[in-house]
Order: sequence, then C-alpha cells, then structure tokens
Amino acid sequence: MARINGATETALTKLDVLYPACKGTSDYNKLPQEAKEFIAKVEEATGVRVTLLGTGPGAMDIIDRRGLH
Repeated sequence: MARINGATETALTKLDVLYPACKGTSDYNKLPQEAKEFIAKVEEATGVRVTLLGTGPGAMDIIDRRGLH
C-alpha cells in the first residue's frame, strides 16, 4: 500500500547483520529485545510501519508482519 507521496509500509533487511541472534528467525516474538527496540525506533523516525524483516540471506529468511497489528 502507498499513500500519495509516501509509503504506508516498509521492509527492513540485514537485521541479522546488526543482530546475529536474529539469523534465520521467522517469528517476530523470538527476536531479541534490542532488535525489537531498533525496529520501533525506525518506525518512529519514519512514521511508517516495518512489515517485512529480512533475517538472513535466504529467500525464506523473512518475518512478515503484514496483517498483524
């Protein structure tokens, strides 16, 4: 989804590079607290919800938060 002249959702990749404990995680609830805090800071700074999180190099190393509130 996108608003006129702005995004409504965003993706954040390389989370596993910043926080190695995230590597391959597919469940948001299993992320380390500091990773969740980083995601919240990105959302606050951009005003856009992070809905896709890349947690590794594989195509399936993704946490999909779309549809979750």
